[in-house]
Amino acid sequence: DNVSVPASTLLDLRNAVSVSAWVKRSSTDGGVCEKTVGGAINTQWLLFVEGSQWKWRVKKGTTPTVSSSTSASTARQHVCGTYDGITSRLYMDGFQTGTPVAVAAPLDGGSGVVLLGMLGTSVYPLLGQLEQVRVYGRLLKDAEVLRQTQDPLAMYRVRSRRVMWAAAGAAAATSLVIPTNSM
Repeated sequence: DNVSVPASTLLDLRNAVSVSAWVKRSSTDGGVCEKTVGGAINTQWLLFVEGSQWKWRVKKGTTPTVSSSTSASTARQHVCGTYDGITSRLYMDGFQTGTPVAVAAPLDGGSGVVLLGMLGTSVYPLLGQLEQVRVYGRLLKDAEVLRQTQDPLAMYRVRSRRVMWAAAGAAAATSLVIPTNSM
């Protein structure tokens, strides 16, 4: 299954964005979360696995990619991509991995849906399970990424997909919960 979150200006994040999720995959390729422009693939930011490696991609003109230095496991993993307006980084299970990539803000952007569980309209469907997908309009600091791996709700394997987003500097986040199987 996959989920399409309707286009919203709250999700057109060009100056800072962080995306995190718990994933248990059973395929070598699959999309976790992608913000599209007009529904097209590789047009703003995306978190995915390709060739059994986690990748976080932000788009400005060309498409820089940060990929993990180790293979993605089929065990349950926490994966997070961050962008602070200067540098794009990837984290696995709370720790930075791969090589950070410099990308000056603002990112390419525009109106488009956010897709969970695939890229574009039919590319790289994620085979496996996806939980607690969170999208932030700000940089998650190292300690915040690590804290998400120690989230007590994650330990209980909550039976939902969670999408969270907040405008940069907003105190409260809005969330959308979609029932699914637990891991």
